Amino acid sequence: MTRLDDQANMTKGKTKLWSIFQNVYSSCLLIFCSVVVMGLIANKQTNLSDKANPTAAFVVIWISIVWLTMVEGSIGLVGLGPVNPEIYMHSHPVAYECEKIAMKSDTLDRYLMGRQYMVCIMVF
Repeated sequence: MTRLDDQANMTKGKTKLWSIFQNVYSSCLLIFCSVVVMGLIANKQTNLSDKANPTAAFVVIWISIVWLTMVEGSIGLVGLGPVNPEIYMHSHPVAYECEKIAMKSDTLDRYLMGRQYMVCIMVF
């Protein structure tokens, strides 16, 4: 092994440790924020839970979160746009078929515009 290989392996190890730290830290923050928000809803300290049943507020917030993750999670189509479809045609046939449909005419542009409006409506 050369000195460059040793440095590359150390960098990969540091990057992996940093990535693990980021994942654990962000997961802890997500859990903390979820507990705080759910606690506020349960104690009727939000507008919706104060004026309506807290159960309705729980249902509304979780449906909104799941819906938002579906809208935001499907953005992978945009990332595949500049990639040559022949690269993943055999290894990922479902992604290839979805990309084929999405890249017809202006379908992707209309999807992106609709997605932006949906996110704005859901968040605000």
